[in-house]
Amino acid sequence: MQQLDDSSKSDGVVDSGLWHHQTTETVRWSDVDRLGHVNHLAYLRWCEDVRNEHAVKAGLPEPGSGQYSQVVVSMTVDYLAPINFGAIVQVKMRIEKIGKSSLRSITEICEPSGRTCARVSTTTVMCFDASGQKRLWTEAEKSILMAPISN
Repeated sequence: MQQLDDSSKSDGVVDSGLWHHQTTETVRWSDVDRLGHVNHLAYLRWCEDVRNEHAVKAGLPEPGSGQYSQVVVSMTVDYLAPINFGAIVQVKMRIEKIGKSSLRSITEICEPSGRTCARVSTTTVMCFDASGQKRLWTEAEKSILMAPISN
């Protein structure tokens, strides 16, 4: 896979300091395992939630609306520090690159202190229409998705 230079703003690649969406989560009892650490499924759910919230806030149809869907094709997760029950975490994402019918994003899950606990370093999302056929992002959608959104 091609490595992207985050400092470049050309060809759909955005600056590494730019976050497109963020949300705050409180770790629930159902998010933790027997040792009290957050289970890996909670991290993935938080990534999905922040991605869908961003899309809706950017003006795209609600997930499940039948108009189109985003399907995650691949994810790479680096677990950097444990998170425990009751913790409050910030989940922030940015789009790394957007192509004709897909996008790649970075999501970080951080403590309020700023320490990164997990990084979903690459998520590939394909866009499909209501009939299940791959469809291209419109130029308007690309512009909306790449714009930083204040929370």
